[in-house]
Amino acid sequence: MNLPIILLFAFIVSYILNYIYFNSKKTAINIVNDMGMGYNLGNVFSFNCCSNFEELKIENEEIKIYGTIFPTKHNINRIKKYGFKTIRFQVIYMNITNDNDNLFSEWLSKIKEVINLVIHENMYCIFSVLHDGEFWKIEGKNGKEKYINLWNQIANELMNYSEYLIFESNNEVNYDPIFIFDDNGINIEVDDVDYINYGSDYASDISNDDDDYDDYIDKNYHISLLNATQSFIDTIRNTGGINKERLLIVSGIHNEIALNNMFTYEMPNDTANKYAISFHNYIPLDYNINYDEDLQIYWYDNNNNYQGASLKKEWGTIRDYQNIISNFNQLKEFFTDKGIPVIITEVGMITELTKENNFMREFLYTLFSITEEYDGIMSCLWDISEKIGSDIYYYNKETNQWKDQKIIDNLYKISRLKYVQISEFYIETNLITETVLDGQTIRINLERKKPIKALLNMRLIGNLDTDAYVYFSCLDDKDNVYDFSLEKKYGKKQYDGTTLFTVDVRSFNCYEFIDAIIFFGEEFIIINNFTVELDESFISLDYKSYKAAVLKEINN
Repeated sequence: MNLPIILLFAFIVSYILNYIYFNSKKTAINIVNDMGMGYNLGNVFSFNCCSNFEELKIENEEIKIYGTIFPTKHNINRIKKYGFKTIRFQVIYMNITNDNDNLFSEWLSKIKEVINLVIHENMYCIFSVLHDGEFWKIEGKNGKEKYINLWNQIANELMNYSEYLIFESNNEVNYDPIFIFDDNGINIEVDDVDYINYGSDYASDISNDDDDYDDYIDKNYHISLLNATQSFIDTIRNTGGINKERLLIVSGIHNEIALNNMFTYEMPNDTANKYAISFHNYIPLDYNINYDEDLQIYWYDNNNNYQGASLKKEWGTIRDYQNIISNFNQLKEFFTDKGIPVIITEVGMITELTKENNFMREFLYTLFSITEEYDGIMSCLWDISEKIGSDIYYYNKETNQWKDQKIIDNLYKISRLKYVQISEFYIETNLITETVLDGQTIRINLERKKPIKALLNMRLIGNLDTDAYVYFSCLDDKDNVYDFSLEKKYGKKQYDGTTLFTVDVRSFNCYEFIDAIIFFGEEFIIINNFTVELDESFISLDYKSYKAAVLKEINN
């Protein structure tokens, strides 16, 4: 047997053994842990100059979409050297299919070119299609058929790629709460409309008859999110080959973590049990998202009420840190603890606004380092290009220059597991403290811990009387609400001029939360902090010490 044949035989055996190992030994959680830090190629396949590839060629344009250059081998190699192990990109379905809903061979060739560049570097490649939930509104009743046809073509064309290629069902799904109409166009009163929108069958949730659910849903939506994700899973698995075991990513209800109702979310079934769920993290919204020149941000709250607020110009309050930990704890509770990994496919912060680099450094360092500490969660940096001079850009792929070198230096250290670990800042305590006032209320969530005392420290200006006072409110395990007002005579003057009120709350059996609420006279009262003492200790993160350590590290 000559040498070339021996080498070929060895290669085939190695490939087979690697395939068997990958699929038999690695769970979905293992794979996501191995994916490390991720980087997005931006909108490289999302363009608006032309309706299809043919027109793009006629325009004699290279693929420089939104100023994002088409990646080269050199680009991918550089990105890898900066510590990234995963590269993600997405395409808009309308740009890669013709009038018959078939894939353009030219675009397919370009897509394969990117995948080849990434996998050649032994990096994971996440490939996502569509743009957002508007697909289901645009396509209407034909949406599901088009969706299945699209993924069936993609899965068959890319079937033979290794497991380092990962398919993501959608990018930026936004299944907003819908309204249910009867045949006369009258809105039907339905409880838990959010759940109906996210469930597998609208009709079963609002009617006992066997009518088709399309008769009941909003005219703009003709498929539930669970129906879509299940179709995605089934379509990919049915194409066979490596696709039967490939890691797949399905979308959350909303692309943002904090805007998802995880209690009502239903995961599809997967025979291979190798799937993850994706979210984005541009939270806090009032720092990261802006939609007009007046620096105002807008969103819908959980009750579908339109909200607005001015954009923040800094990040890093204790509440900001608490929100990240709270979001990750929810991801752990609802997904990773159940064996379902989480991929935060886009992380970023608007860079064209006048913000100090320190805030961006702190946000990205904190989020990516915390990601490393949660089993089965990974995050991908969103990046477009400096060419367009707007939105989110960090790295100029043509000049190999970073907007802020400190950011990539810090991320590189995180990729090497050299970062400030939150596990070093856990303390045993029996106190919960909150400093952030939401309107006129400051709340402490008890999470079923038994409170003994409620302590409120505030600065009083003038008299604390019937026109200006504060009261506590709490909810017990039977949904009874208890209110108890503060009287000035029970306050104890502190050395700094503030007043401390201490209330024994054992008899109220507070269970869910305790609120301190300013009732009128806001101009006479300034709350500094609200603390609840519990009857038993628990492990808590010392946020102030952790933040101080982060700031020291990112500025070294």
